[in-house]
Amino acid sequence: MAKFIEVETYFQGHSHIEILNIDDIGHISVGPNLIFLKTPYADGSNKARVSSETIEKLEKLLEVVEVDDGNDKSYFDGRSCGLRLAHAVWRG
Repeated sequence: MAKFIEVETYFQGHSHIEILNIDDIGHISVGPNLIFLKTPYADGSNKARVSSETIEKLEKLLEVVEVDDGNDKSYFDGRSCGLRLAHAVWRG
């Protein structure tokens, strides 16, 4: 049986409550707070803008864990940044 989650999405300055099928989430972009869906909306778009609280809720629900691979990357300006890898497991 499919599992669903209620989320608040934002589109053109308005918020909407939507119920999404967990299996329809293709990937989640954490920084810009976007959920990309496998099934597009009627207008052809496939992403939903959500709050950071919704992203945190999804991370807990999907049991996302951060993995440190010990490999820090260095960019042209000399600053180092850690590589964030995540593995999500849905146990519904």
